[in-house]
Amino acid sequence: GHSYVKAKVAETNAILGGEMSGHICFGERWYGFDDGIYSASRLLEIVGSQPESLEEMLSEFPESVATPEIFIRVPESSKFELIEKIVKVADFGDASLTTIDGVRADFASGWGLIRASNTSAALTLRFEADDDSTLAQIQSLFREQIQIVDASLDF
Repeated sequence: GHSYVKAKVAETNAILGGEMSGHICFGERWYGFDDGIYSASRLLEIVGSQPESLEEMLSEFPESVATPEIFIRVPESSKFELIEKIVKVADFGDASLTTIDGVRADFASGWGLIRASNTSAALTLRFEADDDSTLAQIQSLFREQIQIVDASLDF
């Protein structure tokens, strides 16, 4: 969520931070500012100050495949307990794990995340990888680990 992005931007003195649902936070001028119109204006400012086009600038970034936000409906009363159990029992092999807000497993060629939604009775998942095959492997591993905790959970 955006509060974690703002905190990380402050902690690391980053110029920019963002997350998949569209929150973009700037670490300069107006600390932690998160606004769509401001973000668009800053993008125009940056692109306008460079000799390359936006397309040329973006071509420098690697391409990846990603899922939209995936929801597993669960009772409101159990969503945080389910995440706690997943944190305790899941085995994501050689992934680097972050358990600040759910479980994020970072692999050499992609990542997966499961967390309790703060706005609905659901667990939310996201996945990103270098290619479709790796994305499917990470999703399959998450599915297996989630079903160890509760065999009825699937996405």
